[in-house]
Amino acid sequence: MDLLTTLKSKREEYYQLNLIIFILKLMSAVLAGFVVCRVLFLLMNMNLFDWIAPKEYVSILFYGLRFDLVSIAYINLALVILIMLPLPLLHSTMTRKLLFFLFLLTNGTAVFVNITDIIYYRFTLKRSTSDFLDMLVMGGDVATLVPQFIHDYWYVGLISVLILLPLAVIFLRMKPPRFPGHTSFSFYVHQCVWLLLVIALSVVAIRGGVQSKPISILTASRVSGARNVPLVINTPFSIIRTIGKNYLVELDYFSFQELSTIFSPIHDYSNRNAPFKHMNVVIIIMESFGKEYMGPPYGNEGFTPFLDSLADRGLFYDRAFANEKTSMNGIPAILAGIPTLTQDPFIRSVYAGNEIEGLASILGSKGYQTAFFHGGRTGTMRFDTFSKIAGFQRYYGKEDYPDVYDFDGHWGISDEPFFQYFVQEIGKMKHPFFASILSLSSHHPYQLPEKYINDFPEGKHPIVKTIKYADHALEQFFNTAKKMDWFQHTLFVITADHTAVAFHPFYRSRVGNYSIPIILYSPSDPELSGTDRRTAQQLDIMPTVLDYLNYDKPFFSVGMSMLSNAHSFYSISMRENTYQLIHDRYALHYNTFESIAFYDYEHDIKLEKNLIDYQNPEGLRDTERLGRAVLQTYHHALINNLMTASRWEKNDNRQTSVAERY
Repeated sequence: MDLLTTLKSKREEYYQLNLIIFILKLMSAVLAGFVVCRVLFLLMNMNLFDWIAPKEYVSILFYGLRFDLVSIAYINLALVILIMLPLPLLHSTMTRKLLFFLFLLTNGTAVFVNITDIIYYRFTLKRSTSDFLDMLVMGGDVATLVPQFIHDYWYVGLISVLILLPLAVIFLRMKPPRFPGHTSFSFYVHQCVWLLLVIALSVVAIRGGVQSKPISILTASRVSGARNVPLVINTPFSIIRTIGKNYLVELDYFSFQELSTIFSPIHDYSNRNAPFKHMNVVIIIMESFGKEYMGPPYGNEGFTPFLDSLADRGLFYDRAFANEKTSMNGIPAILAGIPTLTQDPFIRSVYAGNEIEGLASILGSKGYQTAFFHGGRTGTMRFDTFSKIAGFQRYYGKEDYPDVYDFDGHWGISDEPFFQYFVQEIGKMKHPFFASILSLSSHHPYQLPEKYINDFPEGKHPIVKTIKYADHALEQFFNTAKKMDWFQHTLFVITADHTAVAFHPFYRSRVGNYSIPIILYSPSDPELSGTDRRTAQQLDIMPTVLDYLNYDKPFFSVGMSMLSNAHSFYSISMRENTYQLIHDRYALHYNTFESIAFYDYEHDIKLEKNLIDYQNPEGLRDTERLGRAVLQTYHHALINNLMTASRWEKNDNRQTSVAERY
């Protein structure tokens, strides 16, 4: 009897030990798949990481293992728990099939998003976050473009299958230990203990260790530098760690009194006592028009000859920067002075219900008719919703356009016909009017109208042909507009929503990849001419327009008027939980806790020399103070719904009275 008991006990111990080995082998195979994904990510985007020395590759792979383990533990937790249950699940045909399906579903999804980001990263220069899932669910057009994406980048699916296939074979061929029959009570006790131990270890893995706080994207920037974050983390980690990260926290770098001396979001031009100019305003936002696409000295090749001519005729800001890398974030920055310094685009954030002062609502209060035009489907990127929030009286989309034959088959109406529709419709508007349009054709899948297929060659990338076509559409718009009676009495602002594919090393850097044109042009104002070399950003467009028109009431904007004589011009953006503040010739990378990197981007175009490593670098203190002041102001305004002049000033008075009391 003792012998039988001993044999049963040994059999039970053998089962438990080999069950753990089974799980470890399975997870090791998944880890190998993640490593392959990282290597492919680097190899297929090598030109975007040309600053990395060969000796850094090993450290990047090493640091990346920690982040891979987090994702693997998270997505396989349910599977591991099911396997560890004291039940003969692995020997039931039905349950083994269910476990196999769960294994393929979770890990297959992880592999697929990792491989998909090899391509998507080229456009955003960041790992995808949880907002990408929202776009798939809510974006409409994104879902309809999936077949086109699969067609253009068919190898993404093939690579995913080639990585996943060995994992599936390993799962099917691995022989799990045989469940012991006639188990003892102690077996169930021991198995439950093992289960709790595995869960505890999984939680530690999910947290990335036993430190006080779970590792985050910021952890990657600390161990490898902000530039290497996309290589160190993986896409499942980026998505998981940004789900639900919707709320900001108050920052207290400065007292309220000190903050107001460094940076103020309230602008007031009424003291100049100049009459308001009831001029028409037209803001043209060109899809993906990075400054690199212009002719020399900004780009090696000139894809935008007409835009270049506007830069020569108007006031051109050649150090202008986008505040984000997507249209959904660029539009609020341009039309309402709202940056995206959170995980979610403002349009979809928990703060989307805040009262704001958009350029349309401000000019609407002056009697302007206002309208926003975009050739895409109504609802695309929620532009129709934002246009209402920003105060536009009308929204014109694909459904409003009269000729279905001009539909490009993917996004919406091709640029040339829609720009002609735009010029005719604003000609019907009562003067003064404010109208804005976002172009469409220079967006993947880069579709040209059939009649222009031979007129605009593809060049070094498919986007080139559509950039040339969009520039042509812009030229035709102005050719028609200059015949209109409202043309001479109009201020035009021409800019881009964001940048896209980059070729030159500077434009692939984190500074250069936000570099866009901003042009102010008015046919009747010769003073709007020349080149301004001060830093500018999309956020500055709203205060600049209101400054030019002599708007006579205070308003809220995180940007500044580009027409002022201020010396503290800056540009701010956020990527992977790290902020970039460009000020003068410097670029500061920082988070809410610390400064990470500081570059003189004029003399270090690839951002290779981190000046923080040197003692007291010139410009660091002033740039840090400005960066923290902007961030503190923005957080305070967003959290407390203070994004109008009246709300901010009421809060200002309240804060001042509290300070005086103490």
